[in-house]
Amino acid sequence: MENEKQIGHKISFWSKVKIVFATLLTVFIILIIIKNWYSVEVNLVFKAYSFPLTIIIALSIVTGYIWGNLAANRKNRKKEKMTNQAN
Repeated sequence: MENEKQIGHKISFWSKVKIVFATLLTVFIILIIIKNWYSVEVNLVFKAYSFPLTIIIALSIVTGYIWGNLAANRKNRKKEKMTNQAN
């Protein structure tokens, strides 16, 4: 077999910055989860439920993300439709 040298992959400065930023963000999120793991009562129309605050925050973020993507996709489809009709 032929001896091959493996070329080491050098990580660029911005990749290192991204890794450090992602690590700090992850630690920050974990700290928020730990600090907010107490239950709060959520009153819906007919019944009240008790959930950890972290789960309520996460559901709110996910719901906002989904609604934002739906609105952006709808706007893009309308724009494409208008562009296609103009041509």
